[in-house]
Amino acid sequence: MLVFMVIRVTLASGLYRALTDGKINLPRPSFLPQTNVMAPRVLIEDEAYPLLPFVSKPYSGTNLPLDKECFNKRLSRSRKTIECAFGLLTSKWRVLAKGIETRVDMVDSIVKCTCILHNTVID
Repeated sequence: MLVFMVIRVTLASGLYRALTDGKINLPRPSFLPQTNVMAPRVLIEDEAYPLLPFVSKPYSGTNLPLDKECFNKRLSRSRKTIECAFGLLTSKWRVLAKGIETRVDMVDSIVKCTCILHNTVID
């Protein structure tokens, strides 16, 4: 039930509406490093999300062909990397570990500020 609620909230978010309405211009596709493969910019999701032009999600099912299984493993690895980055961010900046108790219009600034501070500390 929680997964369903998260998906409903995400799909009702301003980000998804702006992306589906074409109001956000994602960076143009570019070549993958040291290849001639052109890759679009996408959001990485899990299998519960709908497949949209700006969403990459794993192939569903079992006994997948080798190329689809390889894609799923690489996509999963990138999702884990992103989740670890968010884990580091929330462990360092505890304000992100729970609901941020402030005005809604301030949340964007707080999140951006913690990202900048986090990158500054890493550098």
